[in-house]
Amino acid sequence: MRTIWASIACLLVYLLCLSTAAAPAATEEDLGANWSAGRALKLTVRETRLGKLPEELDYGWPFVVSGDCNHIAWVETRSKWLKFERVIFLDGVEVKRYNTDYIEITFGPGGRELMWTVSRPGRPSLLGAVTIGETEVREVEEHKDADGAKARATLKSEYADEYKDFRLREMVISPDRTRCAFVLAKMKRDEVRELVVVMDGVPGPRCVRIGQSAAASASAYPVIFSPDGTRVAYVAKRRGKMVMVVDGVESPEYEWVTDPVFSARGNRLAYHAKRRGRWVAFVDGVEQPENTGALIFSPDGQHVAYVTSDDRKIFVVLDGVPGKQFEAVQYLAFTSDSDHLIYQARNGRKWRVVRDNEEGKQYDEIVKDTLTISPDGKRLAYAARDYKSRYLVVDGQEVKQYDEFLEDGVAFSPDSKRVACLARRYRTWVAWVDGVEAKGEYDGFLSVPPVFDSPDRLHFLAVRGSGHYHEPDVLRVEIEIAQE
Repeated sequence: MRTIWASIACLLVYLLCLSTAAAPAATEEDLGANWSAGRALKLTVRETRLGKLPEELDYGWPFVVSGDCNHIAWVETRSKWLKFERVIFLDGVEVKRYNTDYIEITFGPGGRELMWTVSRPGRPSLLGAVTIGETEVREVEEHKDADGAKARATLKSEYADEYKDFRLREMVISPDRTRCAFVLAKMKRDEVRELVVVMDGVPGPRCVRIGQSAAASASAYPVIFSPDGTRVAYVAKRRGKMVMVVDGVESPEYEWVTDPVFSARGNRLAYHAKRRGRWVAFVDGVEQPENTGALIFSPDGQHVAYVTSDDRKIFVVLDGVPGKQFEAVQYLAFTSDSDHLIYQARNGRKWRVVRDNEEGKQYDEIVKDTLTISPDGKRLAYAARDYKSRYLVVDGQEVKQYDEFLEDGVAFSPDSKRVACLARRYRTWVAWVDGVEAKGEYDGFLSVPPVFDSPDRLHFLAVRGSGHYHEPDVLRVEIEIAQE
């Protein structure tokens, strides 16, 4: 009897192995076959050469891309008879040369102008600009007391004498461009000794640092406006302590304070503060009971979510209700309609995407900065790694496999119907749109993610032709999407 049962067991094992061998593993072509069914697309690729990518970029010289990804600019160093010059290039064409050690360049709003500041030791700085498509260079030399005159102009007359030794350090414009905050500094031997923020002609409290910058002489001061421009907040440091200043009103002093976060409508505000060695969060001025981490508001301002922890686990709290416990949590975001909360979480060595406390498939890694929510809030896409394989996951389905996915390289179209990504196949980089790989191979990308100009058109900047002793071409790549 024992021999009969042994024979039956062997037969079952044989049949199981046979059935397993008869079912081949899914290939790359099989991935997302059902997902891409009925999506036969024709991708038309147009490439526009913007210039050569200079070798000197490897040494930290300025290189900027316009906001619309239509233009590039950089600074190179040229030597002649032991004299060095800094040369500004726009789309590969020389614009201006200067005998200086430092030039700062930037594109203006809409990418319509290239602007620069030329530092000249012992002399006032030189400001320059050129309009895209034109050759005339406009230059103006800053007056030696220009910053002092500007500072006095920001104040109401009753404060002019008190702040006569201050100079204008920075100007911050509200998102709606209706208000402006002025940062004034009292200098001594080119060092910042005291700072003050002026709003509507009235100076705020004096301090030695604004924001979380490690140095008081930093060139940027994070004065934060609410999206509607009606409120302003910033972190101020003095006497070794930090305070939050909201609309001119100071909070109590803390050991450390993080930069403020406004809700989309500007009616709510939150920040973190360190008190007696313990981190706490404040939402609308009310201290939260948990020791909190990352904190966000929903787009409509009705919900607040933050990451917190107990002695062993980390979890997300939504409107005061704790969620599932994990060992790590990253990327906290609401959908555009404010109805869903999404984040990445890890238990053990496995990561998953969590949507409203519902966990997705587990992976060894969710590729950094690839988790993307569609504009309508109904779809999700991200790149994930499972052992040695890397996949693009769309709506919970693995739809494409590549050797590597570019960080921040996934995007949805404005109507949420199409998804695109930038990825590497073998040694070259390619673009993929809704199940179709676009023609064209590149050595890398200069702009991410790909930008959808319309539901059926996208563009990005890429480089091609890199190698030893070769300066690669910078290309503006446009892809037009059509249904076959």
